[in-house]
Amino acid sequence: MRRSIRGILFFWYAVILVLVIVAYGATLIESQRRSMYASLDSRLDVHAIALAGSVEDEVDGFELEISPQYYSLFKSNDPDSPYFVFWDRHGSIAATAPPGLLVTRAAESGIRDRDGNREVSRRGHDGTWVLVGQATDRVREDLGAFTGKVAGIGVTVLIISLLGGWFLAGRVLKPIRRISEAASEISESNLSRRINLKRTENELGGLAGVLNEAFDRLQSAVERQKRFTADASHELRTPLSVILVHTEHSLSRKREAAEYEEALQAIDRAANRMKSLIGVLLGMARADSGNGTIFRESIDLEKVVDETIDLLRPMAEARGVVLDRATVPAKMQGNRELLQEMAINLISNSIIHNRRGGRSRACLRVDNGAVVFRVEDDGPGIPEDDLPHLFERFYRVDKARSRRTGGSGLGLAITKWIVEEHGGSISVESDPGKGSVFSVRLPATPTAQPPHP
Repeated sequence: MRRSIRGILFFWYAVILVLVIVAYGATLIESQRRSMYASLDSRLDVHAIALAGSVEDEVDGFELEISPQYYSLFKSNDPDSPYFVFWDRHGSIAATAPPGLLVTRAAESGIRDRDGNREVSRRGHDGTWVLVGQATDRVREDLGAFTGKVAGIGVTVLIISLLGGWFLAGRVLKPIRRISEAASEISESNLSRRINLKRTENELGGLAGVLNEAFDRLQSAVERQKRFTADASHELRTPLSVILVHTEHSLSRKREAAEYEEALQAIDRAANRMKSLIGVLLGMARADSGNGTIFRESIDLEKVVDETIDLLRPMAEARGVVLDRATVPAKMQGNRELLQEMAINLISNSIIHNRRGGRSRACLRVDNGAVVFRVEDDGPGIPEDDLPHLFERFYRVDKARSRRTGGSGLGLAITKWIVEEHGGSISVESDPGKGSVFSVRLPATPTAQPPHP
């Protein structure tokens, strides 16, 4: 059976509290006991000094010079009254009060306990000894009464403290219960539930804030997953439908060779589109998995960019876009295939989203230990509201045009992942009606410096 945090905290709080109260009570009782016995010892010592000083030498012995009133103090029938015993220089009992006491003489001056009595011994004049004692019954009774009071107060304090501790434990753990309840209510169908930070204080408020941020990321991830699934399904459904329609149409009856060729060409285009989309999706899955590191080698990014421009020039010519370049050698460590995919995505976007008769320009330079790759166009530009979302998966600025051109909305997300995997950064500037500029900064391979003469 699992115990609650409140129960565990209360148990250890109670154990520590009991130990503290018992230790404090024992210390207080011991201090009172010592104080009471010290007071008794002080009184007995005063009597012993007075009696030892009252001895007067006589021819045949000694005589005690004490007043009748003082002597009566020792002859009282009160069990709490003191008593005394005198021994002469020969060690024989010479006087007692009350009479008839039989007490063994102490070996040395000091305090001793004997049969429930407290006794103080002092050496008197000319080898005599005096002992003054008193029963400790009253002291023990008073100490017992004091112990009872301390125990009663301790029990009262313990009960009050335990009740207060149980209440405080509930107050302290109440925010945790609210956090637990809020977390348990979060599900795929209710991802908007959050912890109320106004009702959560101190360190728990920080914990609640962290959990809310985690819930925000979870909700965002689930929403991206749903959008990914929906968009991927839509993208795959279209070419698949084309394949099915042309296949069924071609098999419905015998046709001319030209019609079969036309159908096969349409199927081929649809299959290639599906292949391209699947490749993009696999690339995004690889980006999400984060397994291992990409293969790197020493490359010249200028060659990669030049090959990409040559590959895409027919596309630019078909769309009436002038494709320019301004590149310089740029050595770096990277993955050639991924960097070429980056260049293809950026340059093809500048061609596809350009106007007929427009110009697209790819620039490459080395600046302060970094390779700077820029792709500029003079197309319609990108609205300001779309810029923050441009590198999100499946985000399209012009959804209708993206459908017509076959775009999946993943190219820039893939590009951003490639750049970041190479330790670089990517940014975009756009002026609606005048064009856009994509800038990529990647670490360059340090150039060896010639030795100093």
